[in-house]
Amino acid sequence: MRILAIAGLGVSGFLLFTHIAAHYAAASATVPFCSGLSWVDCKSVLNSRYAQVLGVPTAFPATITYLILTIVLFVLTPRSSERTLRISFWLMIALTTSAAGAAIWFTYLQLVVVGQVCSYCMAVHVIGVVLAGLVWLHVFTRRSMRR
Repeated sequence: MRILAIAGLGVSGFLLFTHIAAHYAAASATVPFCSGLSWVDCKSVLNSRYAQVLGVPTAFPATITYLILTIVLFVLTPRSSERTLRISFWLMIALTTSAAGAAIWFTYLQLVVVGQVCSYCMAVHVIGVVLAGLVWLHVFTRRSMRR
């Protein structure tokens, strides 16, 4: 899970940097290695009105989410107190469920509304769904072991 959280942090941080760099350069966002196919165009996705909410790039909350997940996953050890484990798991459940929900929503927007796909965005979405699945699987298997 740590590797997935780091990957999510890296890709969402890259998207945030790209979005901010394009904004300050007063140019449209260009993303390296994200074009070539008629339906894969990060530039169209990152320049769509759905790439930001209230003027904030959607990559910003994604980056914060993966940063917190990375920190939590590295702080947890088998010797962590029961209270720390409980709080950490609730935080991980909330963050990964949020990431999975965002993944579903933004995938829908890319495929149906914008009509273009950003491969980096989709990578972050896959990471969010997989992390959510792993966290929920861990929660359910842990609960079933206690019974």
